Parts: sequence; C-alpha cells; structure tokens
Amino acid sequence: MHRSDVLSRRQALAALASPTALVATGVGLAALPAEPDAALRDLFARWQRKTAELDKPSCGRTDEELDALLDVQGDLEREIFAYPTTSLEALKIKAEVASQYLTPASWQSESIDDVAFQAVFDPIEQLPSAASVPAA
Repeated sequence: MHRSDVLSRRQALAALASPTALVATGVGLAALPAEPDAALRDLFARWQRKTAELDKPSCGRTDEELDALLDVQGDLEREIFAYPTTSLEALKIKAEVASQYLTPASWQSESIDDVAFQAVFDPIEQLPSAASVPAA
C-alpha cells in the first residue's frame, strides 16, 4: 500500500541531490561563474589585440621588442590551450588560435597531416556560436 506522506527512495535521492539539501547538510558549494568561459574570452581578446599589434608594420620596432611581443603572444596561446574545453565556444576559440599553425596552402595539400587538420578545423569554424544556439 502506497502512502503519499511517505518519502520514497527516489524522492529522497532527488532531494539529497539538490543544492539546497547539500547546503542544509553543511556541504559547501563552489559558486558557479555567471559566464563559464568569460576568462577564456578575455584571454582570446588579449590574444587578438596582440596579434593585431604584431600584424602592423614594424615601424622601427627593434628585434628585442618584436621578440617580447611574440613571447607575450605565445604565453597567451599556451594559456588558451590549457584552459578547460567544456563548451562549444571554448572549442571554437581554441581552434581559431590553433588554426594559424596550419600551412597556408593546406587546403590544396594532399599530405595526410594537412588533410586531417583541415577536416577538423573547417567544421569547427562553421559551428554556430553559443549566442546563436537556441537554449535547450
């Protein structure tokens, strides 16, 4: 016989899995960032600015200054690549940064390396951005 005032195992598990139950039992929850990829987007924006700066004519830039700019850009790239890839947006950012290392004419190349990389990077670039994906 089923009584509506008795808590079932399924209801108990659902209640214990909720954040409210965890807080009530003294289990701390880490605050979720409002925008999970905000730090990655910031790194990417810094990388884009540095890339634009490097793409400008040197205008009397010394070798040491150029080396310093390249070092900063390389450090930003390493930070971007080390960032966790937990979203489509993060994957697209990483693919854009990495795609600069494809050979310029790789779309014409028959090398298996170039064909394989292009087969991965082209579809990633065509994926919709997070802003254009409808909420589930």
